Amino acid sequence: MRSNVAAYGSILGLLRCPATFARLRQDTNHLATESVPSVRYRIVDGVPILVDFANSIVPESQTYESLVPGRRSTSLFKRMVNGRSLVTARNCRLFLARAKEIAQTPTVLVIGGGTIGDGAEQLYQDASVRVIAFDVYASTNITVVADAHSVPLVDSCVDAVWVQAVLEHVLEPQVVVSEIWRVLKKNGVVYSETPFLQMVHEGAYDFSRYTELGHRFLFRRFKLLKSGQVAGPATVLRWALRYAVAGVFRSQLAGTAVWVCTFWLRFFDKIIRSDFASDGASCVYFLGAKTEDTCAPQDLIGEYRGAQRNVVTRGLRTSK
Repeated sequence: MRSNVAAYGSILGLLRCPATFARLRQDTNHLATESVPSVRYRIVDGVPILVDFANSIVPESQTYESLVPGRRSTSLFKRMVNGRSLVTARNCRLFLARAKEIAQTPTVLVIGGGTIGDGAEQLYQDASVRVIAFDVYASTNITVVADAHSVPLVDSCVDAVWVQAVLEHVLEPQVVVSEIWRVLKKNGVVYSETPFLQMVHEGAYDFSRYTELGHRFLFRRFKLLKSGQVAGPATVLRWALRYAVAGVFRSQLAGTAVWVCTFWLRFFDKIIRSDFASDGASCVYFLGAKTEDTCAPQDLIGEYRGAQRNVVTRGLRTSK
């Protein structure tokens, strides 16, 4: 386990039952609720399985062992083909700086932390940061196995939340964002990356896509600090070519070969102007702070920064 990833024992006082919301206590090889001792959660290899299976997309029949294999490879070959996300790395530095304004040694919750996301390595390299991480499968990078629809933490207990390439894989993103708001302390900071124009990945566990404005409205209970694109239209073209070739030849291998051979296309994202990139982004990001206010739909329209701003203006004039 990474040195600054909290073991569950060190945060036992912060854990709650995902079903009854009661606090949890140690009970041999289980965690049990204080109010209903019969509600217990297994601890396997030092990792509690804090999932309310009755209300989760993760089936109870899916054993801990079947969750262990890493489904998201981080091999050197993939790094070479996909490149490194300089945008994410830059945003991670800003995210940490904001978190340290809240606390000198901030507690950061990483949702979907089974694999360390590209550009997020800094979270685990900074000794002044305590990371609480979870995912629906076990890995050496997590504190507990959990479902983001019911975060097994008490209210207002973390300084910052990092949720990278996760919200497209949950059934109810708004519920997950509400959970993020709940566990954050006052003025706590959140960073999210979510795809806009990407094909289905992770098979059946892929549900949603967001424009930059749609992503911002998802986080409407947060003050906007910064938003933009992680990857632009050139990356979208790579996705389209990969899936088109795979479909024509009925071969995932053929599609992967095209993906590898078109690695150079991603460099065109660097010269595409931001407003055009916003309208055709492959992936978007949002950095915000918890607030008691809510972004109104009227305010949302004013935050549009794409290349079709004249369409917005014309629409407002027509409505008058």
